[in-house]
Amino acid sequence: MHTIKLSVSDEIYAQIVSLFQTFPSNELKVVEDTPSFVVSDVDEAKERVFQAEKNAKYIDHDEFVKEIDSHIDSL
Repeated sequence: MHTIKLSVSDEIYAQIVSLFQTFPSNELKVVEDTPSFVVSDVDEAKERVFQAEKNAKYIDHDEFVKEIDSHIDSL
């Protein structure tokens, strides 16, 4: 076997993983899957924060606690 190290953007990550899963495990396996959060400059950091805030769903702290309590009660 050969080992290939890839850097994959967040935009296509799910598609790449999905593609990998189409192959039999004896033919292709993910050896290491490490997200890269290292930023090289301030502009990149600002862009990542902006994208995270834009795509996030925030809820009130009290609502979060209620959802956790409800989930625990259902166990």
